[in-house]
Amino acid sequence: MFVPIRHFCMKLRGWPSHESLSQLACHVRNSSGLPVRFVKDSCENYEKRIYLEGEVHTREASWHDLFNALVWMSFPKAKSFLNRLHVREMKKEEDGRRGKMRDIATLFDESGVIVASSNPSLSNMLKRFEWKSLFLDNRKKVMEEMRFYIFGHGLYEKALSPYVGLTGHAVLFHVEEAFFALPIDMQIERLDSSFEQIFSKIATPRDLCPLPLLGVPGWADGNEDPAYYDNESYFRRGRIRNGGQTGSVPRPK
Repeated sequence: MFVPIRHFCMKLRGWPSHESLSQLACHVRNSSGLPVRFVKDSCENYEKRIYLEGEVHTREASWHDLFNALVWMSFPKAKSFLNRLHVREMKKEEDGRRGKMRDIATLFDESGVIVASSNPSLSNMLKRFEWKSLFLDNRKKVMEEMRFYIFGHGLYEKALSPYVGLTGHAVLFHVEEAFFALPIDMQIERLDSSFEQIFSKIATPRDLCPLPLLGVPGWADGNEDPAYYDNESYFRRGRIRNGGQTGSVPRPK
């Protein structure tokens, strides 16, 4: 589950200071091109401060905020885009009422999962909530033709103590088969670079597909057992979602 942020996790030595986190994120820029820094002093305008100053309020000794920082390092373009989306939508809000697009951005920022698939039939199974067909009957294909990348920092915090019920909200990216042969850092870089183009087509929370994370092959002990997927309170049935019809990750030039 922690593969997308593993590179930066391995660089941590004990609980990091704000200064060491900022140094580790030296490659990260906000939408204005300013370096992103992690600061301890709080502010009321969290998103605006990131956008205008490049400063991310980060609580000390907080797993939630630490994972937020690590996602900034791993998916800098995607995080910058979501921040810019928040600020853009704030300008449209009236009477302090939060708009729908900000709710979508927050939902994905907290519990989002990027699913890359080279097989449309697997993507359709996910959208149709066909969990046993996807994770059991097509297990080998899923392991070869599909990958799951946790994005939401709230999910990372929950994954420290995973439990039945742990669910993400997925956006599906179509990739070519050769994508999965790339090193993991190159996979993440390409997904990060394509994120804005694909996420910009999301129009409603229903475009994010619910994903029971403990069904993913290898993410929970015993999930190769057919009976594992009979728990319909977790592997729920539902109506088809549109999350997979968002676009393709382009081939590198």
